[in-house]
Amino acid sequence: MFLVFMGGSALSNQIAFGYYVANYATFQQSFISTFGALRGKLPYEDISHMVSSGLFGAVFGLVYAAILIYILMHLVLAILFALG
Repeated sequence: MFLVFMGGSALSNQIAFGYYVANYATFQQSFISTFGALRGKLPYEDISHMVSSGLFGAVFGLVYAAILIYILMHLVLAILFALG
């Protein structure tokens, strides 16, 4: 499920940001950048310059982080409950 979400997220990032941000130009670069965002290396400055207010980049960053934390939390809980 995690890889499906990562692939879908990378594809949607490529479609939304690929023309404007070099990190999302191809699917491979988009997947690497999406995975890097898990480690806290979200190219927020590049994304926020797409829209003059920067709101789209901020909303994207918050929603993406919230969804991934939710998925990873469920993964850890499933492992803990399987062991216990």
